[in-house]
Amino acid sequence: MWQMSPFTLPVAFLALSTIRAIDCLRSSDTVDHLQILARHGERNPLFPVPELGEFQIGGLTPRGYELEKEFGKRLLLWYPELFAASPTITCISANQSRCVDSAEAIVEGLGFKEYNTEVLYMLDFVDLDVTLIRPFLMEANEILLPACVQEAVSAVIAPTKENSPPSLSALAEGLFKAQIADSIDTLLQSGYTGTVFGVNLGKCIPSGKKLVSEKAFAKLADICASSQCTDVVRKVKDELQEFSVQNLPPRSVTRSVSVYGLSDNHVLDLLKSLLPQFNHTRPQFGGYILLESRGDDVTILTGQDVFSLPEERAVLNVHEVIQLLRRRILTAERTFANGNQSR
Repeated sequence: MWQMSPFTLPVAFLALSTIRAIDCLRSSDTVDHLQILARHGERNPLFPVPELGEFQIGGLTPRGYELEKEFGKRLLLWYPELFAASPTITCISANQSRCVDSAEAIVEGLGFKEYNTEVLYMLDFVDLDVTLIRPFLMEANEILLPACVQEAVSAVIAPTKENSPPSLSALAEGLFKAQIADSIDTLLQSGYTGTVFGVNLGKCIPSGKKLVSEKAFAKLADICASSQCTDVVRKVKDELQEFSVQNLPPRSVTRSVSVYGLSDNHVLDLLKSLLPQFNHTRPQFGGYILLESRGDDVTILTGQDVFSLPEERAVLNVHEVIQLLRRRILTAERTFANGNQSR
């Protein structure tokens, strides 16, 4: 049974993150509502790897769970007044086990035993129409792998190509190539430099190199933006609308915290929706967005991975934020409708 390396969090890092993050966040005693929009933690590869033995494909690793739980503990330190007020806690996840487990790990770190749960239905990647995912698969087929990896990958996918109709051969190759490349990136990100498919990753791939390019991932993000990502955007918008109603006279606010367990596509889509003036890249494991609602203002903070300190990116009126999300939903609905008409 393969497992990632044991988790340890240096005390110095935790202390530093606490001091610096409290300095960069506003006083949390004025936060009425907090939405934590987080990518899931460190996961297993999306493709079977013989050298690693049995593991849950795409599942959260033990280390990933512990890191997300520690993130929850840091949130307690960043927002002491908010959590001391016993806010209503809601755990919202995409319907992938790694997303559900990550959200629950954060809530466990927060120390709350009672909370509401909601799982948003999402199509699995393999269930999407081939026509819809064709642009990504063709882009994935152009991924340039190091020669030492390409030979091994070709041997793995050769039987699938032989058994696929000629019209689907290139798409099948793109799908497997993307899954294998992403699996290798996942292992390297987690610190694994051993052997995969007979290839020594430590010797074959330069340090810091990623096999799945931002261009290929952007194609996948575009697919999500016009389909399953919309439900997440709509949920965030609906919550903000509920918060804005509480601010109407006579003002009656029930403090709340929503913990979202999402995929990288969901978080990237939200970043593009909320902060269109910035260039965004694929969030790493545990990357997050914090939406702090104070009266009619929403402060947007982001962190690229689970270790990152939150960086303030914008302060907007809640109705501006709702309008940004509504515009994103309408664009997705038009894109999806036009796609159906063209088939």
